[in-house]
Amino acid sequence: MLIIILTFTTSNISSQENIIVEGSFNPVSSFIDYSEFLEDTEKVPENIKINLELYLKVILGDWFDKITFYEGLIADLDGYFKENPLAYKRGWLATKYQFVYLLSDENIGISKYYIKIDMDKYSQIINCNWPSKDFNYTYSFNEKTTTPFQNDFQSNELMFENAMKWAKANSVPTDNYSVELTYKKEKNIMCFIFTFLTEKKGNIKSYRVAEFNWLNGSKVADYSTISITNH
Repeated sequence: MLIIILTFTTSNISSQENIIVEGSFNPVSSFIDYSEFLEDTEKVPENIKINLELYLKVILGDWFDKITFYEGLIADLDGYFKENPLAYKRGWLATKYQFVYLLSDENIGISKYYIKIDMDKYSQIINCNWPSKDFNYTYSFNEKTTTPFQNDFQSNELMFENAMKWAKANSVPTDNYSVELTYKKEKNIMCFIFTFLTEKKGNIKSYRVAEFNWLNGSKVADYSTISITNH
């Protein structure tokens, strides 16, 4: 499979010098005059705050204490859609509440990962870029009696080792590459995505990409990409 990426900024891929990874920033989506940005959850209704905190405890287990509130947004959807009634043109589901938390702890190998949660006015979770737990665990969760589960992701050392083994087996150069921690919604897993620069001709760069499941270290996908950069 070949994926073509068009970019309009100049960027360089350099070798990974350590085993600390990060994910891309996933900000809240503004509704222009129909949004109120949040610096904390003080203005959020109590039922929203309770469900938000409990959901984070459910999905993060013993990593819950490693997150901090980063930003949030409350949208006036009634006012927005009264002014913009052609909702089908949006292309994505608008939610009343958006929250972004920063997960950061070099002891677990993450420098920055932004967990974004979209909720409706009833506190239902519409979207989240971190793996959900199964229904039985979520339904039976009680913060007073449930012991937070221990995250058992593979070590970053193993993830890099698996990527280098794959690269060597496929004759992929490893002197220039990047790695990003990413949530794969279709599989409900976190992946290390390694992007190896394989060729550069003018403003065209070719890459081989390999995705590895952070939970068991297995490769879940590999493909080629091309980026075209305007200088």
